[in-house]
Amino acid sequence: INARNENYYVYKLIKIDFLRRLKLFEESTGLIESLKNDSNFSGAAFKKAVNYQLELINKKDINEHKMPG
Repeated sequence: INARNENYYVYKLIKIDFLRRLKLFEESTGLIESLKNDSNFSGAAFKKAVNYQLELINKKDINEHKMPG
C-alpha cells in the first residue's frame, strides 16, 4: 500500500490485527514499532488501537475483539 494513500495507517492497523490473529506476534510487534517511529503516525484513536493490540499480543490472544469504548 502506498504511503500516500489516505488510508495507509488504517491498513497498517488492520495488518497488525491480522498478524496477531495468525499468531505472528513478532511480525505484529515489529510493525507496531515501525509505526511508533513514524513521525507521520499520529492521532489518539490510532495510538489507542496500537496500545490495545500490544495488550492482546502480550496475552498471546488471537481472538477477534472490538475496540473498547
